[in-house]
Amino acid sequence: MEELIIQDVQLYELGTVGVARMDTATSEQYSDIDFVKKSFRLYGTKQQIKDYLEPLPVDEIWDYSEEKAGGYWDGIIFNNGKQTLKQYNQRVSDTYQTFHKWYLMNDKKIVVR
Repeated sequence: MEELIIQDVQLYELGTVGVARMDTATSEQYSDIDFVKKSFRLYGTKQQIKDYLEPLPVDEIWDYSEEKAGGYWDGIIFNNGKQTLKQYNQRVSDTYQTFHKWYLMNDKKIVVR
């Protein structure tokens, strides 16, 4: 059986929204637009995810997985006292279990949230 993974996906701009900005050099205000980006989480096999994303304007993809002690994010995210590495990894594990239940209820088709 192929490995099941979770990936977070962000798409290129799909729309625009008007915003007010200020030029820091002249202190003049002006109207501008910002691009609205959509993001979502996928659960399935690598092939299911690849097939799902093929027609979409994908900007970035991140793997959603447990962090190892001493890893890159261990020294950045888990030093603020709000969340420990153990708590984060438990949340990832719980998310995998939830998505796996949805995956099985959906006849092993990709889960999009």
